[in-house]
Amino acid sequence: MVLPMILYGVDDEDKEVLFDILNKMGSETETLFRIQIDTDDVDDAIRAIREEEHISVVVLGVDSVATDKRMLALRLGKFAMMSNRDHYVVYIIKKRQELERVLPLCARSAGVMVSPLEEKPIRAVFKPIFEDYHSLYESETSNDGQWLNLKSAGKVQRLRLNDVIMVQAVDKMVEFHTAKQDVAVYSSMDQAGKMLNESFMRCHRSYYINREMIRHIDFKEMTICMVDGSEVPLARSFKEEINRTFAASNA
Repeated sequence: MVLPMILYGVDDEDKEVLFDILNKMGSETETLFRIQIDTDDVDDAIRAIREEEHISVVVLGVDSVATDKRMLALRLGKFAMMSNRDHYVVYIIKKRQELERVLPLCARSAGVMVSPLEEKPIRAVFKPIFEDYHSLYESETSNDGQWLNLKSAGKVQRLRLNDVIMVQAVDKMVEFHTAKQDVAVYSSMDQAGKMLNESFMRCHRSYYINREMIRHIDFKEMTICMVDGSEVPLARSFKEEINRTFAASNA
């Protein structure tokens, strides 16, 4: 379980305390977090929020000295909620005397903390976030099946296992194919096979296929046509096993 985190305008001292406490909480609750981006550039923050497809924590430093920066942080909070209403938006107010004035401007905040950060308020804000995320994750897993967390191109991509049509070995990479996207990771087919469930079967030394995604099997041409129209080779060494599997399912 990995919770993405986007940081904008957070002071180094606050980040040090925040990460220290969150690492402790992560160990206690088995909740990992990854820093998607840590920036003071609003365009980079907008890009990261826009590209993040899953629920994330958006931590915004509201600077009471630089008025423009403060307003940018507050606007980023609104933008994050417009992009995904399930994002957790947390604000860090740089000056306590600004709290009453800034608080009403914080869009659907998951929490507000005052700098310099301390352990107690961090735990008070992030404990319900972690609990809620656990609840969502468990519900997601039970309702939609297993999810894969795949590290690719410096990011962790999440794929619903039921959406994977096939898994293909390409050079030293393994590609997970869905109808919407392909995700390539450095792995072996044996390692990939351990990530799959009983819906998947080997049809070739370079392919696993999702049996629920098969359109038809051509034993004459030794190919398997998948629901997305792609054709997967069927190796003779796997022909008997696949023939037996589908004969049994039709019995």
